[in-house]
Amino acid sequence: MRTQLFKLVMVGVLITGLSACDEGGDVLGPDQSNETTETGLAVDLDLSEGIVEDAEAELNAVGASVGSGPMAAPSVSGVPDPEKLEEARALLEEARQKYVLAREAWRLGDTELAAQLAEEARRLVAQALLLVFGEEAVERAMERIDHLISWLQERVDEQNSDFLNRIIELRDEAQARWDGGDLEGALERLLLARQIASRDRSDHRRDDIAQHARLSIFMAHSSINLALEIIGEPTERQAYAIRFAANLTEKAERAFSEGRFRLSFTLAREAVNLTLIAVIHDPDFSDLDKVELMARITAEAIAAAEEAVAGTDKEFAARLLEHAKNLEARAIELAPTAPRIAVHIFWHAATLANGVVFLVDQV
Repeated sequence: MRTQLFKLVMVGVLITGLSACDEGGDVLGPDQSNETTETGLAVDLDLSEGIVEDAEAELNAVGASVGSGPMAAPSVSGVPDPEKLEEARALLEEARQKYVLAREAWRLGDTELAAQLAEEARRLVAQALLLVFGEEAVERAMERIDHLISWLQERVDEQNSDFLNRIIELRDEAQARWDGGDLEGALERLLLARQIASRDRSDHRRDDIAQHARLSIFMAHSSINLALEIIGEPTERQAYAIRFAANLTEKAERAFSEGRFRLSFTLAREAVNLTLIAVIHDPDFSDLDKVELMARITAEAIAAAEEAVAGTDKEFAARLLEHAKNLEARAIELAPTAPRIAVHIFWHAATLANGVVFLVDQV
């Protein structure tokens, strides 16, 4: 007990200096092999900050409006309780500081303490979300992980997933805890799964991360506009998801302007995922209707991208276009037997093709 207390005190006295150091980016370094361990991923600066920023965006979407029209529809969670929101935001700040301590424990080589502190940080994030949303927070987080798993399984992000089995395992652990009434524990597992999935997706783009971050921000804007166009008059749940996505996109833009491209990429891709969820929940369309609609939208987006790329020497854009075409082919193949997954893949193909047009235009 005294040893553990001593460790925490030694870590704590360094927190002021660490707050400045933390602004530099990935504490583990992109080429260090120990970053691939679960604890390394759990304490990673961009991935942990992504979890906190994501939660902030979720809270900010409560009772808020972005613009007018459908975006100003009432929150899915009704009128917010200002005191609960204030308390939740305080918990998120505690989580940030706990992550700082976890990273220092990792730097000092104390993997066990780092893992403990990182879990405590995730639990603080979970407490903040549960305070405002209750069990609905777990339901939404589970849905987002299920979408990410289907994307990774179908290689929507092109590369094989390095951590897919662990992500699925964490999802199953979360379900078991949820079934047992442990909402905080369930949400903590889902937050860790999302951290790992975010690393899986960003690491494959390490060499071109700035370009991918910029592309993803445009994809997020495009997906929000596309979702509103498809939905028309959103339900409260759909309007909330779109406001949430808009908040994440704003945070992604700020991270990009600060040169934090991994964080920017992570937040923007989550925004794309949220807009898809809004479309999936449209009560006016069956899964087959959505497949037909998304197939048409994807074909139009790819045709526009082909026209944009023709006659240019933009290798990066051409490579992305080829991937969009491969995704379209895979979605068409899956449509008869797995229409919902096909819609997921069409969605990414369409927003990716729209992103290609954007990249070509940025001369």
